[in-house]
Amino acid sequence: MRSVKSGLAMLSVAVIATFYVFAYMDWVGGHSIDTSVISMGSIEYSVKAVGVVVRDELVMESDRSGLVLPVIEEGGKAAKGSLMAQMVKEGLYRDALRLAEVERKIGDLTMQGQTARPNGYGDVRRIDEEVDSKVRRLAYAMGAGRPADVMALKGEVDRLLERRWILTGGDGVGDGYLAELREERAGLMAKVGPSAVSLYAPSSGTVSYAVDGYEAILTLGSAPSMTPGEIEGVIEDLGSFKGAYYMDGETRPVAKVVLGMDYALCLIVDGQTARAIGSRGTVTVRVAEAPLPIACEVLSAQAHDDGRYVLCLRSDRYMQHMAGVRSLEAELVIEKHEGLMVPLESLARIDESFLTATIALVKDGEVRDVHVRIVAYDDQSAILENIDNPNGRKVFANDRYVTRPVNVVDGQSVT
Repeated sequence: MRSVKSGLAMLSVAVIATFYVFAYMDWVGGHSIDTSVISMGSIEYSVKAVGVVVRDELVMESDRSGLVLPVIEEGGKAAKGSLMAQMVKEGLYRDALRLAEVERKIGDLTMQGQTARPNGYGDVRRIDEEVDSKVRRLAYAMGAGRPADVMALKGEVDRLLERRWILTGGDGVGDGYLAELREERAGLMAKVGPSAVSLYAPSSGTVSYAVDGYEAILTLGSAPSMTPGEIEGVIEDLGSFKGAYYMDGETRPVAKVVLGMDYALCLIVDGQTARAIGSRGTVTVRVAEAPLPIACEVLSAQAHDDGRYVLCLRSDRYMQHMAGVRSLEAELVIEKHEGLMVPLESLARIDESFLTATIALVKDGEVRDVHVRIVAYDDQSAILENIDNPNGRKVFANDRYVTRPVNVVDGQSVT
């Protein structure tokens, strides 16, 4: 019995010894670790703020009842005296919309026909064949009671006829199509015209139909003197206001023209944010209403008794999107750093005082520790830059690094 126990003990010792031998060989000869590649990236420091948009504006009023039919769409440009919109009775709104569409088609055909290609008759024959095919399908769809297909095919035939007219310069079917449009326009004008009220632009500028009552109060001249309380009052008063297109017969504003290209953003911020942005003179702002970040110039940063500041910014970007906006939520980009970006967990020996760290690169089959400076960081990532190392080591984009440098040492072989 004793010999059996002794044999088991020796076997156990041998297994353990073998394990450590292989572990040591793996450590010395190389073992697999997780790696990734350094890429370029950016880290931003930003703060959120609420505020209002301030512009110089001219308001148009009417005492007629009806619906406002824009001729120049929201955010579009108007020349002084140009037709901006029409007010029509509610029952004629669809006819007025169709009239606007016919006017657009006539204008497009007339303009494009002047630059028609003289030798496009090969395309004309192809278009005629397509029209014939689609007309047959249209007749079938009408007989089968398929209204959606009927509408779609009518639109396709219209577009083909427009194209034919352009290619022929007004000959044949295209010329007849233009005549049909003009005839339809005359009928619609006779129907809609007597009750319609035309609204003409009082000045050149950007058109908006979101008239909120603050146009004469909030001007570019008054923007720098706004207080946090005034801004909050405007935001609370407007709520979810989006503008009105229906008038009830009283003399009320129906549209406006934004003068010039500039507008101001008056935002409530804390003192630290105001000082950081004010010292630079410019800032990038993100708002939901604009498709891209807005570059702004700092006009003023005024402190108020409650410890808050009003940051007044000026911009001329994306007026077509901002013309009808009054209250908004904004994100101010305080700093933006771009460079070599890695996950924070890939850094070792981080010195928070000097903002330095070590990253373990993998080159020529071994680990090479490189001392780097941390330019910026957030909860997950860091932007790095090279510093002078006695061994001359540096980091570059596309270098491979150890993602979690635990139990990894400089010079260690890696497979």
